[in-house]
Amino acid sequence: MLGQKRLWRQAAVVSFMTLISRLFGFVRDLVMAMVFGATAEFDVFVVVFRIPNLLRSLFAEGAFAQAFVPVLAAEHEKGDKESLGRLISGMGGLLTVALLAVVLVVEIASSKVVLLIAPGFSHHPDSLALATHLLRWVFPYLFFISLVAFIASIFNAIHRFGIPAITPVLLNITMIVCALWWAPHVRMGVDVLAISVLIAGVLQLLWLLPFWVKSGWFRWPRFDYKNPLVRRVLKLMLPALFGVSVSQLSLLIDNIFASYLPTGSISWLYYSDRLTFLPLGLIGVAMSTIILPTLSKQHAKDDTKGYAHTLAWSMRVLLLLGVPAMVGLTVLSGPIISTLIQRGAFHAHDVLMAKRSLSMLALGLPAFMIIKVVASAFYAKHDMTTPAKVAFFALLVNVAGNFVLMGPLKHAGLALSTSVASWGNALVLWYLLGRKLGVSSDQKWLPFLWRVFIANAAMAVFVWWYAGSVTQWLQWSEWMRIVHLCVAIGTALILYAGMIWALGIRKKHWQSPS
Repeated sequence: MLGQKRLWRQAAVVSFMTLISRLFGFVRDLVMAMVFGATAEFDVFVVVFRIPNLLRSLFAEGAFAQAFVPVLAAEHEKGDKESLGRLISGMGGLLTVALLAVVLVVEIASSKVVLLIAPGFSHHPDSLALATHLLRWVFPYLFFISLVAFIASIFNAIHRFGIPAITPVLLNITMIVCALWWAPHVRMGVDVLAISVLIAGVLQLLWLLPFWVKSGWFRWPRFDYKNPLVRRVLKLMLPALFGVSVSQLSLLIDNIFASYLPTGSISWLYYSDRLTFLPLGLIGVAMSTIILPTLSKQHAKDDTKGYAHTLAWSMRVLLLLGVPAMVGLTVLSGPIISTLIQRGAFHAHDVLMAKRSLSMLALGLPAFMIIKVVASAFYAKHDMTTPAKVAFFALLVNVAGNFVLMGPLKHAGLALSTSVASWGNALVLWYLLGRKLGVSSDQKWLPFLWRVFIANAAMAVFVWWYAGSVTQWLQWSEWMRIVHLCVAIGTALILYAGMIWALGIRKKHWQSPS
């Protein structure tokens, strides 16, 4: 069993690399808000960019990776390099053929795909025409980024997390450069954004290929459907197609509803999603990435105790780090957006609107993280069906919530519905994990949860008092906003750490209950 120190070290590596990527992602969003604001054209780009990202989660980072990594990790544990090589080659060939077919179909039927994703555009011919045009540029990105995710899965399975974790930086840098130095010189700047996405996909693949060759695990893609391991991955992948991409599907559904709302709604939701994505990537995605191969190997060795220990450790880390992130983003939603994004074409009205959706979406942040980790626990045991069923239930809740909340709360209602559905998904998954897979829900969790709740409640009261009304933040200069936000976050972190210590949470509480 991998030691806890090694897991911490791997988590630190992935989180650090992810932090670099997310910081560049923040700069990217800041630049796009400054250059494009919350305009109808940027609404269209957000919808179009969401399409390959959804399918990427289906083909690569989501269902494929969750089915491929456990099988790959188990074969790696056996030490059969020949069998492992055939699996990599066969899956690479199958993925390449499938991606080429999907890209070709979407390129031909791009206008129909746009209407499927944003039916509200049918009432706006200009938006529909622009979306169709942009999709033809953006969609081939799916081919390159999915192959990038395939290579990253191989690195993750052999516990080499750093190189793939830094790869997304190339997307952010490319989009920043193109938005700042190319877009201002063309009539339609969003065209440049679409082209920059495709360029970034090519660069990311070219970046990873030499590392893959050097690792010794490079294999030429070969269509080998008869390989039993390949078939096993496909069998596991089918039910996971829906389960692991529920968050992307929820955002896609929100876009469908938002396409009927006033101009800017899709952009406000986009910026809210991007701000929650930073802590989600640093904590939730990083944790699920490092524990999946570990849990898979522990399951292969029938190490039930080690499996439960790893899972409990990861859940405690999520709660200690994820809940304060939720509190901070919820209470400080207005100051954060005003400080980070309010400049250029992104005006005070946009801040107030994006604040509403960010505070609602942030409420579901711990749930998003829990889903990532608990679903990985099912996938490590090759159970893809249970998360898929629960995800379907959550999606129905999300759709129903959209119908109910969109009227009174507009785009913020869509964000709140997503959070409610995610909490339902997370809690049901955790309950079923305890019942179906025999993971104990020890009563020692209750004192731990109370301590976390009290510490976060104290932090929330302070932040709410210090932040005051968002109106004053809108009136301050940029430097005044930066100083006040840094003081608020810094003091809140010190207060939270002090409360955690005063309440008696020590090193043993980061470990599984015994």
